[in-house]
Amino acid sequence: MIDELAAPLQYDPFWGVLLAALTVAPVVVVGTRAVLRGWRAARPRAHGPAERAAAQGRITAVESEHAAGSLSERSAHSRLSAIVRDFVSTTGDRADRKTLRELEAAGAAPSLVAAVRLFYDGAFVLRPSTALDASVSAARAVVTQWTA
Repeated sequence: MIDELAAPLQYDPFWGVLLAALTVAPVVVVGTRAVLRGWRAARPRAHGPAERAAAQGRITAVESEHAAGSLSERSAHSRLSAIVRDFVSTTGDRADRKTLRELEAAGAAPSLVAAVRLFYDGAFVLRPSTALDASVSAARAVVTQWTA
């Protein structure tokens, strides 16, 4: 019976190398794509005249809707806040996800902090002391002066 046993089959080393390559390659490809995608998303981009004009147009639309009576002062402040935060966020500063305190702690631009403070007063305080005109001016100033 011992004479009937045979040695195990030997595999060519090529198959081991191929198996290792097929196991590692997808991990490398997926990991590289994820890193590059994150790198591209993290790069700030500067605003051109078209982006600034679009943001200014949105601010003017809010001002017009409020003047026409179709937008309350509270809603107008909220929309101005969203416009300014979205504009700033496209340069890499995630202002759309930060509170006023977080912006202050992060050392955000003084014009942005001042504008958000006005928006907070108009949007959240029961009897706001901020007139919409001041908030519109602050929003326009941030859009005009913002650099990444």
